[in-house]
Amino acid sequence: MSEVKTYKASDNIIILGARQLTGFGEDDAFKLTPLGGGIQIKVGCYGDVGRSLDPNECYELELTLLGTSEDNDYLSTLYNIDNKTGKGMVPIVIKDLTGTTTFAASQCWVAKRPELERGKVIKENKWVLQTGKATMFTGGNN
Repeated sequence: MSEVKTYKASDNIIILGARQLTGFGEDDAFKLTPLGGGIQIKVGCYGDVGRSLDPNECYELELTLLGTSEDNDYLSTLYNIDNKTGKGMVPIVIKDLTGTTTFAASQCWVAKRPELERGKVIKENKWVLQTGKATMFTGGNN
């Protein structure tokens, strides 16, 4: 008989620099995309197969924050520092506290500011961050 596993969105934490981010969007808190091609195969005309390992271990992270989140200020500050001085890189750690998924990079920076929308209801800001070489383990939940 199989066990029931539990996932809890609020148990996914993101620590950027020395700060734990909060105030995520309603549905999508973050999306992590590898920038490398992974393992590629090449098949010759006689069926010989070779493979190559892409050394690119960098990632792109899209963070969705509510317009009311104070971490919009933090990300704006990091972007402005990096844009003026090149010294806006900080470490990042993402951890699922109810599972085994982890992500870490010693260098992360805000690559792009969000589009700004305002209206009758609270809008969300989609920030784009990038990392240098990172490690990721995609696991399950307890």
